[in-house]
Amino acid sequence: MLKIIITCLFPLIILFSQIISPIIAIITGFAFIIGSIGLKTLRKIFFLFCIMIFGYLIWKYISENIHGILKLTPELIKIIIRFGLFGYILLFAIWHKFQKPKTSFFRFGNSKETIHIPFIWKGFKEIEWRFTIIFSLLWLLVAVIFAVKSGIIYNILLYGILFSIINAILEEFIWRGFVLSRLIDISTEKIALIVSSLAFGLYHYSLNFPLLVCLVFAVGGFFIGGSAIKSKGLLSPIIMHFSVNLAFVFIGIIF
Repeated sequence: MLKIIITCLFPLIILFSQIISPIIAIITGFAFIIGSIGLKTLRKIFFLFCIMIFGYLIWKYISENIHGILKLTPELIKIIIRFGLFGYILLFAIWHKFQKPKTSFFRFGNSKETIHIPFIWKGFKEIEWRFTIIFSLLWLLVAVIFAVKSGIIYNILLYGILFSIINAILEEFIWRGFVLSRLIDISTEKIALIVSSLAFGLYHYSLNFPLLVCLVFAVGGFFIGGSAIKSKGLLSPIIMHFSVNLAFVFIGIIF
């Protein structure tokens, strides 16, 4: 029970690490490392907490210093900054080397599985591949409408597609590939999906999105995470994530 309660604090840890000073974040991260040594029952969740804190600090350092190193257009800078997400991936890869999770989504997945709308496990039944197509087409339709309405130029289209591909792959590796699978091993699929979705939404606070918009992202993360759980892979989540990102680029939320 205690482990479940601590696990549910994960979204608050994500938000906390973004609003405090780097020094306090580092101290907090090391406190979780020490706690993971003394409190073996909480080791996995404490390791997850400290990895997300230190991963964020690495990304933050890269994003704040890349402007002075590279003299590129603002669009290219935003694309390059997304590679800072490898800070998270590197730390997770090291953890994975020493302690592999029981659950893994690092495969294409089975698109023929059944998913329920709107609560993943309850609601109208739909085949995973069809759900992915409908979800993605709706967002791509939004992208096309805003592209035509605002007269999106060719260069922005290329930037948008490149950004969306890179961001979708890297974020899905982190949030559904690593975080969601670890949370499932610690708790249950349903708790892991809710907690990881809230954390995913609040993580966008570091990208200067208002908290209300972050909660909207959490809803999107719920469906994308549910797709990962049902398909047991990352192909559908990456496609869905890409379509949302592309729509946001054309709406003007990202660029």
